[in-house]
Amino acid sequence: MLHIEKYASLPSQKKTKRGGLLGGGWLLFLVELQNLMDCPVVSTCKIVGGAAAYLLTGFFAARRYLVLLLASASIITWLNLSNDVYDYDTGADKDKKESVVNIFGSRGMTLYAAFALLASGFVGLVFASIEAGSIVSYYVINRCYNVWLCLSGVLAVGKMSPLVRIGTEKGSKVVKFSILTLYSFLFVLGALRSLPLKCVVLCTLTLPIGKLVVDYVQDNHNTKIFMAKYYCVRLHALFGIALAIGLAMARRMAHFLMKRCKWAMTEKEKLEEKEKQCECKEK
Repeated sequence: MLHIEKYASLPSQKKTKRGGLLGGGWLLFLVELQNLMDCPVVSTCKIVGGAAAYLLTGFFAARRYLVLLLASASIITWLNLSNDVYDYDTGADKDKKESVVNIFGSRGMTLYAAFALLASGFVGLVFASIEAGSIVSYYVINRCYNVWLCLSGVLAVGKMSPLVRIGTEKGSKVVKFSILTLYSFLFVLGALRSLPLKCVVLCTLTLPIGKLVVDYVQDNHNTKIFMAKYYCVRLHALFGIALAIGLAMARRMAHFLMKRCKWAMTEKEKLEEKEKQCECKEK
């Protein structure tokens, strides 16, 4: 993932007559575009879903997966772009340098791009869902931590996001509870053998990242903690990838053991056949 904190303090860029940006503004725009797509969030749940399907069926539909991934990324980008336009209209993003409208210099073009992405994403989801349904991620409360970047602006225009309603202190407790619940489910499902042991082992390796998220949010919830969301995304992505690798490894191991069993059965049958032939010759 791109490291974004160092770009947050960039001074306002000079805008061209056409609404574009000169100098480092394009770099900030590309970084923000990557954030708008929420690539780790969108792709991780698809990877886990694909791995789970592979575990159960031994089949991975690559084309359907890519269509669903691109369609989901398009819809998420539409959501974030349209939200940027709304915040620009209400004044919530007045001083937010990473706002796409402020970076790109054109409210209309941003809105047109948003609806074009919505249309393309909808078409992609229709094609993908003809044969299979889509997969939804649990990622909700952590995404709200983006509000910390401009909490005063959000309050000024009356946007009542979940984090604004419950407050940052309770929000930090929700994050702690969510992460504890996540790992509790991991160990319970592992103990019940509903989840392969490889998944439990690999996902347990992400515990330091989970602790980092909890400690960071609890220690800094009263300040503008720019990196809180990105630590949450990092945990989401790493945990999901570990889970997907564990599922794929479990399937490959089951396939390997099945082949070994078939080979052993074949060898046993050959041995029994030879013994029968020897008995016939002796008679």
